[in-house]
Amino acid sequence: MSEKKSELAKAAPLTISSRPLILKHEISVARVKRFWDGLEEGKVYATRCKKCGKLYYPPRNDCSQCLASDVEWVALSNEGIIETFTVSHLKPQGFEHYKEPYIIAIVRTLEGAKVMGWLEGVSPEKVSIGLVGQRVRITTTVKPDGYPAIVFKLAEEERKVER
Repeated sequence: MSEKKSELAKAAPLTISSRPLILKHEISVARVKRFWDGLEEGKVYATRCKKCGKLYYPPRNDCSQCLASDVEWVALSNEGIIETFTVSHLKPQGFEHYKEPYIIAIVRTLEGAKVMGWLEGVSPEKVSIGLVGQRVRITTTVKPDGYPAIVFKLAEEERKVER
């Protein structure tokens, strides 16, 4: 029996082709429309619970801390500090037309929100752990495919910040 398994293992293909994966959803943004409008205006918004003061990013309309549904929109500052980053060499579905590789970073804003976006102006081949702690300017753009995106650019004063 083990001889048959061994023969099957040798004859079996190492890979198979999967079906193309295409998932497209209509996502309701009615309750967080201000966030999406803000990206097109060059601003990144969070929400803050009016009852307990908890800040939410991504924004939400209900507070999980005190269960209130009374929030206010807060424009986040346009500066922050790189917490972490990754260089993406693979393009996920829907991003096939983007130049590769590209850098995605998570930045802590002055308000304490952690925002994910594209780090631009840095060569993916030259990135190092030294980017962590660097100050960035936070902007937004509409990418060529029509989708808004958050973009980080190293601040002119590229100095490390205490964490």
